[in-house]
Amino acid sequence: MKIERGRIYLMAERGDYTGKPRPVVVMQNPNVQLESVIVVPLTSYDADGSPIRVEIEPTLENGLQKRSFAMCDKITTLPKAKLGISIGTMDIGRLSEIKQVIVDLVDEGEALDETA
Repeated sequence: MKIERGRIYLMAERGDYTGKPRPVVVMQNPNVQLESVIVVPLTSYDADGSPIRVEIEPTLENGLQKRSFAMCDKITTLPKAKLGISIGTMDIGRLSEIKQVIVDLVDEGEALDETA
């Protein structure tokens, strides 16, 4: 199964930090094809402007049914077999925002203000 960065899938089962199956966005480099895939889970819970959550409005392109938030602090790796159906594709702008938040989370530079 070839996985593309930015594709949104329904995760086939609940994860360690997710109490139910949910959408995930693929963040893995498309040139790296492994048995597992790096994803960021999405939630409809609004964390009141948290800088580690990226807001995503539903569109026909992304296939989301309601406003969602990328839980960048919950980035995870899972077997490709746990990916369910693909529901859409994240727009490049939001995908870039998610990537930047992840970089900021692991960067040794200035800390994110989690109270913003």
